[in-house]
Amino acid sequence: NGSAPDGWLYIAESGTAAEPLLVTYAPAVGADILAAPHPAERLGLRQAQLIAHRVIGGAHQCFHGLTFADGHAACLLHGASNCIIDRCLWHETAAQPLRIRFDAHHNVVQRCVFRRFDPALWGKGDTVAIQLSDGACTHNHIVSNVVLNYTHSYQHTDRDGDEEGLGAGTVLDNNVMGFTPEAYVQAASGELLCGENALDFKMGGTEAEPVLITNNVFFGARAAKAGCAASGSGGYAVTLQRRGTWIRMSGNLFIDNDAGVFLNSVFLHADPAQGRIDPHWTLEGNVFSGTRSHATAFPNRTGRV
Repeated sequence: NGSAPDGWLYIAESGTAAEPLLVTYAPAVGADILAAPHPAERLGLRQAQLIAHRVIGGAHQCFHGLTFADGHAACLLHGASNCIIDRCLWHETAAQPLRIRFDAHHNVVQRCVFRRFDPALWGKGDTVAIQLSDGACTHNHIVSNVVLNYTHSYQHTDRDGDEEGLGAGTVLDNNVMGFTPEAYVQAASGELLCGENALDFKMGGTEAEPVLITNNVFFGARAAKAGCAASGSGGYAVTLQRRGTWIRMSGNLFIDNDAGVFLNSVFLHADPAQGRIDPHWTLEGNVFSGTRSHATAFPNRTGRV
């Protein structure tokens, strides 16, 4: 707790389910914080602005109404559980804004805005707005957020040797994620993107607790410009790959993307004799509008669409 020498604010103290630890902004003593405007509406006005903070192994913490607007501002939940990040803003951040990692479970990210419009921030590697990684991160809910112009709006990534199912119970619902013309580069072949995908799942759920991707809007994906993104992309709004198994997508709206969903190869079992992992992907009731190429690509012809 307190400020560390490297400039981070470390918060390891936990609250309880009945009395969570609250970090928030109030414009005046006794003000109703729930009635205050969203930080996205307060830029240039008085507000709480953090350079960075890190939560390590805490529980039952709530971060509400905060602004992260420094170029390297970030929030890291390391092994944290039952935390809520609500109505926060990340504005023109070059670093990865929010990382949930190292066995962090039952966290909620809701009603937040992540946005970048400054071209000076493009081409700086793989900048993921919301990333889950490094071990099991289960039952985390990403709900009602807006994410614009990051390399990936959301990524659930794995490491070599990771097991299947380390994202069990993950929910993404009612989010708006994608790219605006500020992230496009004009080329002889047409518009290219300084970015990759809205969603990139390299880790998934289980049969009992699949990953649920529902009622979201994904828009504006284009083929990636060389040098502007980490590994490139064929213009897909969503990529499911590697150990991204047991994923169900329903009720999502895809608007003005080069392509919709790329259902990529998945890793071999630990025993290569068993062949590839069955991905168990289900896509039902999704709407694709203005897709320039194709709604889905399914090179391995497994799963169900």
